[in-house]
Amino acid sequence: MTALLRTTTPLLALGLSLCLGLGCPAPQDAADPPPDPISWAVSEPGPYSVGYRTWESTYIPPGSTEQRSIVIHLWYPTLDESGETATYEFMFPDEQSLVGATPEAPVHAEGYPVLAYSHGNQGFAGASAYLMRHFASHGWLAVAPDHTGNTLSTHQSPRPLSLWLDRPSDIAHALDQLEAGNSDDGHPAALPGLAHTSQVTVAGHSFGAYTVWAAVGARFDRTQIQAQCDAGSYTQEQCSDDLLDAFEVSAGDPRLVGGLPMAGSGREEWFGATGLNAVSLPMLQMSGSLDAGAVDGTWERADQVDMTWIDIEGGCHQLFGLGTCPEVPSDEGFSIVNTYALAFARNLVLQDSTETTLAILDGSELVSERVTFQRR
Repeated sequence: MTALLRTTTPLLALGLSLCLGLGCPAPQDAADPPPDPISWAVSEPGPYSVGYRTWESTYIPPGSTEQRSIVIHLWYPTLDESGETATYEFMFPDEQSLVGATPEAPVHAEGYPVLAYSHGNQGFAGASAYLMRHFASHGWLAVAPDHTGNTLSTHQSPRPLSLWLDRPSDIAHALDQLEAGNSDDGHPAALPGLAHTSQVTVAGHSFGAYTVWAAVGARFDRTQIQAQCDAGSYTQEQCSDDLLDAFEVSAGDPRLVGGLPMAGSGREEWFGATGLNAVSLPMLQMSGSLDAGAVDGTWERADQVDMTWIDIEGGCHQLFGLGTCPEVPSDEGFSIVNTYALAFARNLVLQDSTETTLAILDGSELVSERVTFQRR
């Protein structure tokens, strides 16, 4: 049964915002962390500072014979407190992510737990850097590809049909790169310990929410895709049999254990009326009340999915990206997103069954009075 809940519970501790040149609080004191990372409050930054690195990688995506090059971004825990700071897309500074910082060895028994992330249309990997930092400060790796051809600086218009398969394939390749780093100290993804890639949570904002649904195994509807080709939405050259055949093979990645689609939908023109119900993993959908159309129909068409829906009163589309919503201060909105996301991922990957985490996930303790919570 769906439960609709509201509360006047005060906000939990506020998270950190993407600075955008406006000034930031100093990083946490990088003292030795306590021995049990499950004891760290999901609502607060963890004990680590945040390191950051990028590299370019090339692979051949499904349905294609041509190589595709993407830039992969990685945020990770460090004890460094100063150094060069990150800038995304040449114009978005992040004063809390330290470029090339010394990685701290994993505190979790099975290695670094991993969050994968997909940016939105004409976005970039660091568009939700506040979320990447939150996970990295808790000892996680946060990995995100720039979706070549669909970033702020590389966007192609109109978008090619292949992009809809390339996006989940980019996520899979980024995880492949972490695995390669596990075995090769010279690999750019190599860190002092193993990335725990067998149980990964994937998040995505806007168009990235579509990527999440595809990556966790939503079933494409070839009839719907063919209809778009027939209507001239894509050229006949783009609508090759090889590419259409590739859509019939699930893009689901067996390393994923749950999805966090934010301010975006599992689109009917790609998954049809029933394709979302092919997903067998838990899903936590987030949206803002001022951006209700972004998730239209997803809840109803995913009626057989283990799904929770968090809607944030006053939230706009960029509450889950760069912030700047007129009715919700960025640090407040980011804190809500960080808290639910980390509780969800920690429960799935680290089997966190503490009272606080379970209360957040079952809706008995709402993180903010702004939240409407539904679960089935």
